[in-house]
Amino acid sequence: MASNSVPAVFVDVTPGLENLHHRDAEDAIEILISLTGDSTIRSCRSLVPDEFCVNRVGQVKIGELFLISEAGTPAEIVIENVPIFHLLVMNKGTLAVETSTGELSLGEGDVALLPPGPRKAQASHFSLVTVALRPKALGVAAATMAGTPRNGAKFCNPAELSPLSAAPGPQAQLIHRMLRTIDAALALGLATAAHLALDDVLYRMAATLLHPELLWAEPADLLGQRDGGASRNFDILIEYILANLDQPLTLSDLEARSNYSRRSLQYAFQERLHSSPKQWIREQRLTVAMRKFQCDGQRPTVQEVAQACGYANLSHFSRDFKARFGINPSAAKRL
Repeated sequence: MASNSVPAVFVDVTPGLENLHHRDAEDAIEILISLTGDSTIRSCRSLVPDEFCVNRVGQVKIGELFLISEAGTPAEIVIENVPIFHLLVMNKGTLAVETSTGELSLGEGDVALLPPGPRKAQASHFSLVTVALRPKALGVAAATMAGTPRNGAKFCNPAELSPLSAAPGPQAQLIHRMLRTIDAALALGLATAAHLALDDVLYRMAATLLHPELLWAEPADLLGQRDGGASRNFDILIEYILANLDQPLTLSDLEARSNYSRRSLQYAFQERLHSSPKQWIREQRLTVAMRKFQCDGQRPTVQEVAQACGYANLSHFSRDFKARFGINPSAAKRL
């Protein structure tokens, strides 16, 4: 039987993603239904005698990411099978987690990365965001940052990993800021969050929790170039970009296709094109857009041009176009 009212202390706890639609689940059964996904949830119970669990839950999928935004009353949840990694980002309250490989405790501002496997969690009045990460994709993100994109399995073997946490500090702060960026993007629509490839960035951040050395070590491919190793085919990468300007082009995708690491990709673009990859791609997209507006015959609409040039958000396209050419797309269409 569900409770008739949400406890006042719970009302004051704001979910992690404010611009995501949330629903209230007011007993253990409802919470189990709202949270069940790839995991097998065995039980959920209130930690307050004679009171029901209350959870405010919102879910969203952005590219390769699945995010769960929650706020709730004190509860214990037991999960039998978790085939994926979970990135836990605490906003309020405390959380104690037990896994088959270790234990950890989280407080406000903390971040933790849990490997696949069974777990039990006990929470106070809390607010957090849980990010589901596929092991293979996480390994690829780490490998591409290291300059060895074909060695994803080497960088992500769940059987060898214990719970990993980042106490309040630069890494945790960066992940919290990233989630605030995702929340702001959701206010503009799900397409905006997907177009900005925010899933790719968050995978990279999680990879640095697995392998902190990625933040400072020289990538293998950059070392190879300095030592006179085989050069990468930069021209083929450029051809690929120009043929796919209408598609999302993430840094991880470019790294995997070119066998460059993040640092080497930036270095190559600066050396060859005097620009960063994102700046150069944006310039090519806007140049193509202007050509489409200037074509003979019936000209496409502004929205059609924006979509053909890889812009999911029309206001972003108009802003970038005016910054580049000094006129709005609609004015360019009339020239």
